[in-house]
Amino acid sequence: MISARELMRCRSYDLTELTNQILHQKRKEIEYEEIRNMYLLSPHLLKLIELTLLDSTYILRIMYELNVIPLALQITNICGNVMTRTLMGGRSERNEYLLLHAFTEKNFIVPDKEYKKKQIVNEGNDDEDLDGTRTQKTQGKRKPAYAGGLVLEPKKGFYDKFILLLDFNSLYPSIIQEYNICFTTVNREAVNKSINSDEGELVDVPDWGLEPGILPTEIRKLVESRRQVKQLMKGDVNQEQYIQILMKTKDTVQAMNLDVIYGDTDSIMINTNCTEYEQVFKIGNRVKAEINKLYRLLEIDIDYVFKSMLLLKKKKYAALSIKKAPDGSLIEEKEMKGLDIVRRDWCDLAKEAGEFVVGQILSGENRELIVETIHSKLIEVGEKVKNNDIPVELYHISKQLTKNPEDYPDKKSLPHVQVAMRFNSKGGRKMKAGDTVAYVVCEDGSALPASQRAYHPDELAKSETLKIDTKYYLANQVHPVIARLCDPIDGTDAAHLAECLGLDPSGYKHAAKQEEMDDDDALLGGVEMSDEEKYKDCNRFKFICPGITCGREIIFDGVFTGAEQFLECTLSKCPNKDCEVQLAGIIDQLVNQLTNDIRQHVRSYYQGWMKCEDTACGMVTRKLPLTFQRGHPICSACNKGILHTQTTDSWLYTQLCFYQHVFDYERAKMKLSDKEQSMANTRLKDYKEHYDILKNVTTKWLRKNAYSEVNLTKLFDGLSVLKTEIKMES
Repeated sequence: MISARELMRCRSYDLTELTNQILHQKRKEIEYEEIRNMYLLSPHLLKLIELTLLDSTYILRIMYELNVIPLALQITNICGNVMTRTLMGGRSERNEYLLLHAFTEKNFIVPDKEYKKKQIVNEGNDDEDLDGTRTQKTQGKRKPAYAGGLVLEPKKGFYDKFILLLDFNSLYPSIIQEYNICFTTVNREAVNKSINSDEGELVDVPDWGLEPGILPTEIRKLVESRRQVKQLMKGDVNQEQYIQILMKTKDTVQAMNLDVIYGDTDSIMINTNCTEYEQVFKIGNRVKAEINKLYRLLEIDIDYVFKSMLLLKKKKYAALSIKKAPDGSLIEEKEMKGLDIVRRDWCDLAKEAGEFVVGQILSGENRELIVETIHSKLIEVGEKVKNNDIPVELYHISKQLTKNPEDYPDKKSLPHVQVAMRFNSKGGRKMKAGDTVAYVVCEDGSALPASQRAYHPDELAKSETLKIDTKYYLANQVHPVIARLCDPIDGTDAAHLAECLGLDPSGYKHAAKQEEMDDDDALLGGVEMSDEEKYKDCNRFKFICPGITCGREIIFDGVFTGAEQFLECTLSKCPNKDCEVQLAGIIDQLVNQLTNDIRQHVRSYYQGWMKCEDTACGMVTRKLPLTFQRGHPICSACNKGILHTQTTDSWLYTQLCFYQHVFDYERAKMKLSDKEQSMANTRLKDYKEHYDILKNVTTKWLRKNAYSEVNLTKLFDGLSVLKTEIKMES
């Protein structure tokens, strides 16, 4: 199991699943209560012995197929540790031994390893190593002074021209070698000062004249060895260095009049606007040559050529890669990253539907035919589900236990934990941390939410009363997967897709798009979001022109419109060419309109309307129920969905910040070119005082309602500390 986790990706790593995936055979499992009865008769006992021996054979064959022993032996020889420890999967220990040998060879005295007792902050976040030892996370005095890899904002959409994916070969190890970063070369005092500093001060790279350190030397050996057998290794580096590399690459590519549509840490995607395979490689080789001139050891190369691509958001895309076979023919393969259909916590029914949709989008057919085919497929899926024509296996949902089931504090709200607890109560093999639990959501005659109606597939098979909750699977499994994939495609929407599946479309027409997990890192200190992304859900400031013959609705999205010699302020005049109203001359009316809009938003926030997350229910209420699940109120109408506040404090804060952004003259001017700034300083400077008046209106409301960023940060920090203290008291 431990070796399989390292060497392959699988839904579950128990012997039954591995036998099915690797050996393509079905393993017979025996229920715990049946084992005792098999000792009563000789034929049954012989059958038990046979199955036990067969399991041992399966294990041996799996280890042979995965090449476990030769790989472990090779790693042990390289690192100089003990093979039994290598087979236990401790990667950090291997690195330790590798460096210990290297430092000893250079006559360094390595300090003894310290084992300090660490304080547990959140028992729900302990990590359990593969050898069973538990690593306890400690309470830090400050947040990390570094962020994750730089990810360029993707230009979402569907691309039907060739896309180049270029990747830096072994970026992190190459940077360590390029700048000679080692424990023996960096300024240790500066490092310690940076570690103990709240600001996390940057440390200068070592001088160029220094002899190569031990860490770069060892990495060079590993990279050279690895290059001969497989993909290059990867390591670690600080934020400033990889931002510099990736941003320099982006600037170089754009200087060549090519469009960079996405970039992630050590790779970059370029829209070639080309439909000829050979021409794409000419472009790629030209980009390679320009970028590789900039470095000694860093080297970029063409990783993939995509014939078509569906780019949804950061780290989420589907593409059709194309490469030339030895005989000259072109081979097409589907590449998917970060999509729901490659994650294990979605059922196979949703994954199969999602794979069909991706296949259609990347098929190269015209848009109308693609949309029509997708709709027909969803109608077929909806009818099969309702007619019980779908195999039960396609409804299985899998979740991994990150800790032992009894260690979870909120067991009732986690379906896989409840299933594991019932499984463990029967005796025999126990489900523990690291195991993957399969379950199905059923109708059991109760009014409990879906999270409390989860059952193991064996429980469903043995029960005469349980049946699959088909409505749950269509609304909460199939529809979300399909809707996210079809979001950039014109000609369909969430409501139409729901109707095809046989769901009530009214619940989807006004449903707000929820931000996914990957967007949260921008709010938690990751890469800063663009203004367009940050304010995409905000209400625009609209104003009806008071002109007698006009009455046009004016939408304010920023300070300036146009560019170069056509640059104008949005307050200079009405966009209607036939209207002569000067908006700056009616500033009092604009202030009144803005004040009324803000009051309406604040009033909506304090009214506290809540809406059920179950789109089939969609109840809106201000009455707070008494039943809660994981801190959220359960809808009293359907007794399943969770009620979410429609106007949250974070949305209100973002909305007020948007109004500030719309009228921030100085900030908008900083984004202009030098020529445009000069024009703003001469011809348009008189409008600044009018924008300041409107901006100050929002500023006063921000202060009045205490929605400043500083106060929000203090509030969140205070809640985090309070939560920690409560858990420690418990």
